[in-house]
Amino acid sequence: MSELKQTPLCDSHKALGAKMVPFAGWLMPVSFSGIQLEHFAVRKACGIFDASHMGLVRISGVGALAFVQKISVNDASKLALWQSQYSAMCYPNGTVVDDIYVSRTGDSEYHIAINAGCKEKDVEWMNSHADSSTQIELLATGILAVQGPTAVDVITKQFGAELAKLPKNGAAFVTYQGKKMLATRTGYTGEDGFEVFPPNELLVDLLQTLLTVGTPFGLIPCGLGCRDTLRLESGFSLYGHELNDQINLVEAGLSWIVGWDKPSFLGREALLKIKVEGPKRKLVGLVAIDKALPRDGMTVLASGIEVGKVTSGGISPMLNQGVALAYVDVAHAKIGTTLSVQIRDQVKSFQVSARRFVGGK
Repeated sequence: MSELKQTPLCDSHKALGAKMVPFAGWLMPVSFSGIQLEHFAVRKACGIFDASHMGLVRISGVGALAFVQKISVNDASKLALWQSQYSAMCYPNGTVVDDIYVSRTGDSEYHIAINAGCKEKDVEWMNSHADSSTQIELLATGILAVQGPTAVDVITKQFGAELAKLPKNGAAFVTYQGKKMLATRTGYTGEDGFEVFPPNELLVDLLQTLLTVGTPFGLIPCGLGCRDTLRLESGFSLYGHELNDQINLVEAGLSWIVGWDKPSFLGREALLKIKVEGPKRKLVGLVAIDKALPRDGMTVLASGIEVGKVTSGGISPMLNQGVALAYVDVAHAKIGTTLSVQIRDQVKSFQVSARRFVGGK
Protein backbone atom coordinates (compact mmCIF):
# COMPACT_ATOMS: atom_id res chain seq x y z
CA MET A 1 0.00 0.00 0.00
CA SER A 2 1.35 3.42 -0.96
CA GLU A 3 1.97 5.96 1.78
CA LEU A 4 -0.98 8.21 2.55
CA LYS A 5 -0.71 11.85 1.47
CA GLN A 6 -1.13 14.59 4.06
CA THR A 7 -2.42 18.14 3.82
CA PRO A 8 -0.31 20.90 5.44
CA LEU A 9 -2.86 20.86 8.30
CA CYS A 10 -2.22 17.27 9.41
CA ASP A 11 -0.25 18.25 12.54
CA SER A 12 -2.80 20.97 13.34
CA HIS A 13 -5.59 18.41 13.23
CA LYS A 14 -3.74 16.08 15.58
CA ALA A 15 -3.09 18.95 18.00
CA LEU A 16 -6.83 19.67 17.98
CA GLY A 17 -7.54 16.07 18.95
CA ALA A 18 -8.68 14.76 15.58
CA LYS A 19 -9.23 11.11 14.86
CA MET A 20 -7.35 10.55 11.59
CA VAL A 21 -8.38 8.03 8.92
CA PRO A 22 -7.44 7.18 5.31
CA PHE A 23 -9.64 8.83 2.65
CA ALA A 24 -9.04 8.81 -1.13
CA GLY A 25 -5.32 8.22 -0.55
CA TRP A 26 -5.05 10.95 2.10
CA LEU A 27 -4.75 10.93 5.89
CA MET A 28 -7.69 13.10 6.96
CA PRO A 29 -9.61 13.96 10.16
CA VAL A 30 -12.86 12.00 10.44
CA SER A 31 -13.91 13.84 13.63
CA PHE A 32 -12.67 16.09 16.43
CA SER A 33 -15.39 16.25 19.08
CA GLY A 34 -17.73 13.64 17.61
CA ILE A 35 -19.55 13.34 14.29
CA GLN A 36 -23.01 14.09 15.65
CA LEU A 37 -21.87 17.09 17.71
CA GLU A 38 -20.04 18.51 14.69
CA HIS A 39 -23.07 17.84 12.46
CA PHE A 40 -25.37 19.84 14.74
CA ALA A 41 -22.78 22.63 15.02
CA VAL A 42 -22.88 23.13 11.24
CA ARG A 43 -26.68 22.97 11.11
CA LYS A 44 -27.13 25.41 14.01
CA ALA A 45 -23.95 27.53 14.16
CA CYS A 46 -20.72 26.94 12.22
CA GLY A 47 -17.99 24.44 11.43
CA ILE A 48 -14.69 24.65 9.59
CA PHE A 49 -13.42 21.84 7.36
CA ASP A 50 -10.05 21.09 5.82
CA ALA A 51 -10.78 20.21 2.19
CA SER A 52 -7.17 20.68 1.08
CA HIS A 53 -7.02 17.15 -0.29
CA MET A 54 -9.17 18.47 -3.13
CA GLY A 55 -7.67 20.47 -5.98
CA LEU A 56 -7.97 23.90 -7.60
CA VAL A 57 -7.10 24.26 -11.27
CA ARG A 58 -6.57 27.63 -12.97
CA ILE A 59 -7.59 27.82 -16.64
CA SER A 60 -6.28 30.87 -18.49
CA GLY A 61 -5.48 32.17 -21.95
CA VAL A 62 -7.38 33.41 -24.98
CA GLY A 63 -9.02 30.00 -25.39
CA ALA A 64 -10.08 29.64 -21.75
CA LEU A 65 -13.84 30.02 -22.27
CA ALA A 66 -13.93 27.76 -25.32
CA PHE A 67 -11.97 25.12 -23.41
CA VAL A 68 -14.22 25.27 -20.32
CA GLN A 69 -17.25 25.07 -22.59
CA LYS A 70 -15.82 21.91 -24.15
CA ILE A 71 -14.98 20.00 -20.96
CA SER A 72 -17.75 21.28 -18.66
CA VAL A 73 -21.38 20.26 -19.22
CA ASN A 74 -22.79 23.47 -17.74
CA ASP A 75 -22.85 26.68 -19.78
CA ALA A 76 -19.91 28.78 -18.63
CA SER A 77 -20.84 31.54 -21.09
CA LYS A 78 -23.67 32.42 -18.69
CA LEU A 79 -21.25 33.09 -15.84
CA ALA A 80 -20.84 36.73 -14.94
CA LEU A 81 -17.45 37.81 -13.65
CA TRP A 82 -17.03 36.59 -10.04
CA GLN A 83 -19.71 33.94 -10.34
CA SER A 84 -19.48 30.15 -9.85
CA GLN A 85 -21.52 27.19 -11.07
CA TYR A 86 -21.78 23.51 -10.21
CA SER A 87 -20.95 21.30 -13.18
CA ALA A 88 -19.32 18.06 -14.28
CA MET A 89 -16.91 16.70 -16.84
CA CYS A 90 -18.17 13.75 -18.84
CA TYR A 91 -16.73 11.07 -21.08
CA PRO A 92 -18.15 10.85 -24.62
CA ASN A 93 -20.64 8.19 -23.42
CA GLY A 94 -22.11 10.61 -20.86
CA THR A 95 -20.63 9.01 -17.75
CA VAL A 96 -18.81 11.18 -15.22
CA VAL A 97 -15.11 12.06 -15.12
CA ASP A 98 -15.73 14.24 -12.05
CA ASP A 99 -18.21 16.74 -10.65
CA ILE A 100 -16.66 20.20 -10.41
CA TYR A 101 -17.22 23.83 -9.42
CA VAL A 102 -16.31 26.43 -12.05
CA SER A 103 -15.62 30.06 -11.06
CA ARG A 104 -15.11 32.89 -13.56
CA THR A 105 -12.31 35.04 -12.14
CA GLY A 106 -11.28 37.10 -15.16
CA ASP A 107 -12.08 37.86 -18.78
CA SER A 108 -9.91 34.91 -19.81
CA GLU A 109 -9.53 33.07 -16.50
CA TYR A 110 -11.48 30.38 -14.66
CA HIS A 111 -10.80 28.36 -11.52
CA ILE A 112 -12.13 24.81 -11.26
CA ALA A 113 -12.41 22.93 -7.95
CA ILE A 114 -11.98 19.16 -8.37
CA ASN A 115 -12.26 16.11 -6.11
CA ALA A 116 -9.39 14.57 -4.16
CA GLY A 117 -9.47 11.10 -5.67
CA CYS A 118 -9.72 12.53 -9.19
CA LYS A 119 -6.96 15.16 -9.23
CA GLU A 120 -4.40 13.40 -11.41
CA LYS A 121 -7.07 11.93 -13.69
CA ASP A 122 -8.84 15.28 -14.05
CA VAL A 123 -5.72 17.24 -14.92
CA GLU A 124 -4.69 14.57 -17.43
CA TRP A 125 -8.19 14.71 -18.95
CA MET A 126 -8.04 18.49 -19.21
CA ASN A 127 -4.59 18.48 -20.78
CA SER A 128 -5.67 15.88 -23.34
CA HIS A 129 -8.37 18.26 -24.62
CA ALA A 130 -6.44 21.55 -24.49
CA ASP A 131 -4.48 23.36 -27.17
CA SER A 132 -1.86 26.11 -27.08
CA SER A 133 -4.51 28.81 -26.52
CA THR A 134 -5.18 27.52 -23.00
CA GLN A 135 -2.97 27.17 -19.94
CA ILE A 136 -3.88 24.62 -17.24
CA GLU A 137 -2.28 24.80 -13.78
CA LEU A 138 -3.00 22.72 -10.68
CA LEU A 139 -2.41 25.29 -7.94
CA ALA A 140 -0.54 24.70 -4.66
CA THR A 141 -3.47 25.79 -2.54
CA GLY A 142 -5.49 24.43 0.32
CA ILE A 143 -9.23 24.70 0.90
CA LEU A 144 -10.90 25.79 4.14
CA ALA A 145 -14.69 25.50 4.17
CA VAL A 146 -16.55 27.62 6.73
CA GLN A 147 -20.11 26.31 6.82
CA GLY A 148 -23.27 27.03 8.79
CA PRO A 149 -25.76 29.77 9.69
CA THR A 150 -23.10 31.92 11.39
CA ALA A 151 -20.47 31.44 8.65
CA VAL A 152 -21.27 34.91 7.33
CA ASP A 153 -20.42 36.39 10.76
CA VAL A 154 -17.07 34.58 10.87
CA ILE A 155 -16.20 35.69 7.35
CA THR A 156 -17.25 39.28 8.08
CA LYS A 157 -15.09 39.35 11.19
CA GLN A 158 -12.00 38.12 9.33
CA PHE A 159 -12.34 39.44 5.79
CA GLY A 160 -14.85 42.29 6.02
CA ALA A 161 -18.40 42.98 4.93
CA GLU A 162 -17.68 43.05 1.20
CA LEU A 163 -16.87 39.34 1.05
CA ALA A 164 -19.85 38.59 3.28
CA LYS A 165 -22.09 40.36 0.74
CA LEU A 166 -21.29 37.79 -1.95
CA PRO A 167 -24.44 36.10 -3.26
CA LYS A 168 -24.72 32.32 -3.29
CA ASN A 169 -22.14 30.97 -5.77
CA GLY A 170 -20.39 34.33 -5.81
CA ALA A 171 -16.57 34.54 -5.99
CA ALA A 172 -13.89 37.08 -5.10
CA PHE A 173 -10.21 37.42 -4.37
CA VAL A 174 -9.29 38.27 -0.79
CA THR A 175 -5.97 39.10 0.83
CA TYR A 176 -4.44 37.46 3.89
CA GLN A 177 -0.95 38.36 5.10
CA GLY A 178 -0.32 40.08 1.80
CA LYS A 179 -1.21 37.04 -0.31
CA LYS A 180 -4.18 36.98 -2.69
CA MET A 181 -6.50 33.97 -2.62
CA LEU A 182 -9.81 32.89 -4.10
CA ALA A 183 -12.93 32.80 -1.93
CA THR A 184 -16.38 31.56 -2.99
CA ARG A 185 -19.79 31.44 -1.34
CA THR A 186 -20.11 27.72 -1.88
CA GLY A 187 -20.05 24.49 0.08
CA TYR A 188 -21.40 20.96 0.20
CA THR A 189 -23.24 20.80 3.50
CA GLY A 190 -26.66 22.21 2.61
CA GLU A 191 -25.95 25.30 4.73
CA ASP A 192 -24.77 28.80 3.91
CA GLY A 193 -21.01 28.96 3.76
CA PHE A 194 -17.75 30.02 2.16
CA GLU A 195 -14.74 28.21 0.77
CA VAL A 196 -11.36 29.93 0.92
CA PHE A 197 -8.37 28.72 -1.12
CA PRO A 198 -5.19 29.93 0.63
CA PRO A 199 -1.65 29.15 -0.56
CA ASN A 200 -0.34 26.07 1.25
CA GLU A 201 2.15 28.11 3.29
CA LEU A 202 -0.69 30.11 4.89
CA LEU A 203 -3.02 27.22 5.71
CA VAL A 204 -1.90 26.57 9.28
CA ASP A 205 -1.99 30.23 10.26
CA LEU A 206 -5.34 30.94 8.58
CA LEU A 207 -6.98 27.90 10.19
CA GLN A 208 -5.92 29.07 13.64
CA THR A 209 -7.01 32.64 12.91
CA LEU A 210 -10.46 31.55 11.76
CA LEU A 211 -10.88 29.24 14.78
CA THR A 212 -10.02 32.16 17.04
CA VAL A 213 -12.27 34.76 15.42
CA GLY A 214 -15.02 32.19 14.98
CA THR A 215 -15.27 31.06 18.60
CA PRO A 216 -17.90 33.68 19.56
CA PHE A 217 -20.03 32.44 16.67
CA GLY A 218 -19.90 28.78 17.69
CA LEU A 219 -17.27 27.77 15.11
CA ILE A 220 -15.64 24.38 15.77
CA PRO A 221 -13.30 22.17 13.71
CA CYS A 222 -15.15 19.45 11.82
CA GLY A 223 -14.05 16.27 10.09
CA LEU A 224 -15.05 14.24 7.07
CA GLY A 225 -17.51 12.20 9.13
CA CYS A 226 -20.01 15.00 9.54
CA ARG A 227 -19.18 16.39 6.09
CA ASP A 228 -20.58 13.11 4.78
CA THR A 229 -23.68 13.05 7.01
CA LEU A 230 -24.38 16.69 6.11
CA ARG A 231 -24.12 16.14 2.36
CA LEU A 232 -26.19 12.93 2.62
CA GLU A 233 -28.98 14.73 4.51
CA SER A 234 -28.86 17.38 1.78
CA GLY A 235 -29.05 14.77 -0.99
CA PHE A 236 -25.74 15.78 -2.60
CA SER A 237 -23.86 13.28 -4.74
CA LEU A 238 -20.36 12.12 -3.82
CA TYR A 239 -17.95 11.04 -6.54
CA GLY A 240 -17.21 7.34 -6.15
CA HIS A 241 -20.69 6.71 -4.78
CA GLU A 242 -23.48 8.47 -6.71
CA LEU A 243 -21.16 9.48 -9.56
CA ASN A 244 -18.47 7.56 -11.42
CA ASP A 245 -17.43 6.42 -14.90
CA GLN A 246 -20.35 3.97 -15.03
CA ILE A 247 -23.06 6.52 -14.15
CA ASN A 248 -24.49 9.22 -16.43
CA LEU A 249 -25.79 12.62 -15.35
CA VAL A 250 -29.39 12.00 -16.42
CA GLU A 251 -29.89 8.96 -14.19
CA ALA A 252 -28.01 10.81 -11.44
CA GLY A 253 -30.70 13.50 -11.44
CA LEU A 254 -28.26 16.17 -12.58
CA SER A 255 -29.85 17.14 -15.90
CA TRP A 256 -30.30 20.60 -14.36
CA ILE A 257 -26.56 21.30 -14.53
CA VAL A 258 -26.35 20.43 -18.24
CA GLY A 259 -26.28 23.30 -20.73
CA TRP A 260 -28.56 21.54 -23.21
CA ASP A 261 -28.58 24.59 -25.51
CA LYS A 262 -24.81 24.52 -25.91
CA PRO A 263 -23.97 23.32 -29.44
CA SER A 264 -21.12 21.14 -28.27
CA PHE A 265 -19.44 19.67 -25.19
CA LEU A 266 -17.92 16.33 -24.32
CA GLY A 267 -20.71 13.82 -23.73
CA ARG A 268 -23.51 15.96 -25.22
CA GLU A 269 -24.75 13.49 -27.85
CA ALA A 270 -24.86 10.56 -25.43
CA LEU A 271 -26.59 12.58 -22.71
CA LEU A 272 -29.16 13.97 -25.14
CA LYS A 273 -29.96 10.44 -26.34
CA ILE A 274 -30.43 9.23 -22.75
CA LYS A 275 -32.60 12.26 -21.96
CA VAL A 276 -34.86 11.63 -24.96
CA GLU A 277 -35.13 7.86 -24.45
CA GLY A 278 -35.29 8.08 -20.66
CA PRO A 279 -32.85 6.47 -18.20
CA LYS A 280 -33.27 2.85 -17.11
CA ARG A 281 -32.61 3.70 -13.46
CA LYS A 282 -32.81 6.77 -11.25
CA LEU A 283 -31.09 8.07 -8.15
CA VAL A 284 -33.68 8.32 -5.37
CA GLY A 285 -33.85 9.03 -1.68
CA LEU A 286 -34.90 6.27 0.73
CA VAL A 287 -36.21 6.90 4.25
CA ALA A 288 -36.43 4.02 6.72
CA ILE A 289 -39.95 3.16 7.86
CA ASP A 290 -38.59 1.10 10.76
CA LYS A 291 -35.30 1.40 12.64
CA ALA A 292 -32.58 0.60 10.11
CA LEU A 293 -29.01 1.51 9.20
CA PRO A 294 -28.51 1.39 5.41
CA ARG A 295 -25.00 1.36 3.97
CA ASP A 296 -23.29 1.69 0.60
CA GLY A 297 -23.60 -1.46 -1.53
CA MET A 298 -26.70 -2.91 0.12
CA THR A 299 -29.36 -4.40 -2.16
CA VAL A 300 -32.71 -2.67 -2.72
CA LEU A 301 -35.67 -5.06 -3.15
CA ALA A 302 -39.24 -4.87 -4.43
CA SER A 303 -41.33 -7.90 -3.43
CA GLY A 304 -38.11 -9.79 -2.78
CA ILE A 305 -36.59 -9.05 -6.20
CA GLU A 306 -33.48 -6.90 -6.58
CA VAL A 307 -34.28 -3.52 -8.17
CA GLY A 308 -31.28 -1.42 -7.13
CA LYS A 309 -28.32 -0.68 -4.90
CA VAL A 310 -27.67 1.77 -2.09
CA THR A 311 -24.85 4.20 -2.94
CA SER A 312 -24.73 6.12 0.38
CA GLY A 313 -26.54 5.55 3.64
CA GLY A 314 -26.59 6.23 7.35
CA ILE A 315 -28.59 7.74 10.18
CA SER A 316 -29.72 11.32 9.64
CA PRO A 317 -28.83 13.19 12.86
CA MET A 318 -31.57 15.75 12.22
CA LEU A 319 -34.29 13.19 11.51
CA ASN A 320 -32.94 10.39 13.72
CA GLN A 321 -33.90 8.03 10.91
CA GLY A 322 -32.07 5.81 8.49
CA VAL A 323 -31.73 7.48 5.08
CA ALA A 324 -30.02 6.48 1.86
CA LEU A 325 -29.36 7.41 -1.72
CA ALA A 326 -29.86 4.53 -4.13
CA TYR A 327 -30.11 3.76 -7.83
CA VAL A 328 -33.33 1.87 -8.54
CA ASP A 329 -35.12 0.76 -11.70
CA VAL A 330 -37.36 3.56 -12.98
CA ALA A 331 -40.47 1.41 -12.46
CA HIS A 332 -39.84 1.61 -8.70
CA ALA A 333 -38.55 5.19 -8.47
CA LYS A 334 -41.81 7.05 -7.82
CA ILE A 335 -41.86 9.04 -4.58
CA GLY A 336 -43.96 7.24 -1.98
CA THR A 337 -43.17 3.73 -3.25
CA THR A 338 -42.37 1.22 -0.50
CA LEU A 339 -39.20 -0.79 -1.07
CA SER A 340 -36.90 -2.90 1.11
CA VAL A 341 -33.19 -2.93 1.82
CA GLN A 342 -31.32 -6.10 2.66
CA ILE A 343 -29.38 -5.23 5.82
CA ARG A 344 -27.27 -8.25 6.76
CA ASP A 345 -29.76 -11.03 7.48
CA GLN A 346 -32.77 -8.73 7.79
CA VAL A 347 -35.03 -7.00 5.27
CA LYS A 348 -36.05 -3.48 6.32
CA SER A 349 -38.81 -1.33 4.80
CA PHE A 350 -38.06 2.06 3.23
CA GLN A 351 -40.08 4.66 1.38
CA VAL A 352 -38.85 6.38 -1.77
CA SER A 353 -38.48 10.10 -1.12
CA ALA A 354 -36.97 13.23 -2.57
CA ARG A 355 -33.18 13.08 -2.38
CA ARG A 356 -32.96 16.11 -0.09
CA PHE A 357 -33.95 14.79 3.33
CA VAL A 358 -33.35 17.97 5.38
CA GLY A 359 -34.06 21.59 4.42
CA GLY A 360 -34.34 23.20 1.02
CA LYS A 361 -36.64 22.33 -1.83
